[in-house]
Amino acid sequence: MQECSSTGRAPVSKTGGWGFEPLHSCHAVPPGFRQRAASTVRDMAKTSPALFFKQVRQEIAKVTWPTRRETVISTLMVFVMVVITATFFLIVDQFFATTVKFLFGLRG
Repeated sequence: MQECSSTGRAPVSKTGGWGFEPLHSCHAVPPGFRQRAASTVRDMAKTSPALFFKQVRQEIAKVTWPTRRETVISTLMVFVMVVITATFFLIVDQFFATTVKFLFGLRG
């Protein structure tokens, strides 16, 4: 593989430093890469619509749906947390506004 300059930045991917080799624009495309990618797309396209919907139904059957009670409790918890967070930020904002007014000698 060609050498290219490194930016000296930390890897963005969680796999960085664990053997994952990114393909930079200055690297050559590995032999056979395009053929493997094309065959994968062709294989995926072979699924019939009937088989696809059958697989979708099988996957939906595996889903554990929340009960009505769980949904109501979760919704109420979201509203409670929103009120608590809004109150917290209101208090912090008022504190900073009062502090800035005091430091600059503003009346208001």
